[in-house]
Amino acid sequence: KAAQAPEIEEMTGWLESWGEDVPDLDAMSHMMMGHGDDDDFNDMPGMMDADQMQQISGMMGDGIAFDRMWVLMMIEHHEGAIEMAQDQQADGQSPDAIALAESIQESQTAEIAEMKQMLRDWKNQG
Repeated sequence: KAAQAPEIEEMTGWLESWGEDVPDLDAMSHMMMGHGDDDDFNDMPGMMDADQMQQISGMMGDGIAFDRMWVLMMIEHHEGAIEMAQDQQADGQSPDAIALAESIQESQTAEIAEMKQMLRDWKNQG
């Protein structure tokens, strides 16, 4: 949340300066979590679908099983962010947006490595 809030603010500012509509962040969050019917968000790489969200919701209170599922889903989500960041770097026009995409790719790659290490550590603990 701390990393994404400034990114969202920056991208919102770009949309406004370009005269584009700014999505309703509450509605977008709802759709991105697999609860909406907007194919633009549900088809984005790394977005969880309704079945996945229901599965993890059913695991709440299940300790390490919930933690593992959450980490696996976050790895998939981060991999989707990296894919979109790479698309931006390849096809983007705005130097600022390309720089943000590079930063996102770097930070998400580091977070994936950290989460994969967590999974290895849990596996070694039994």
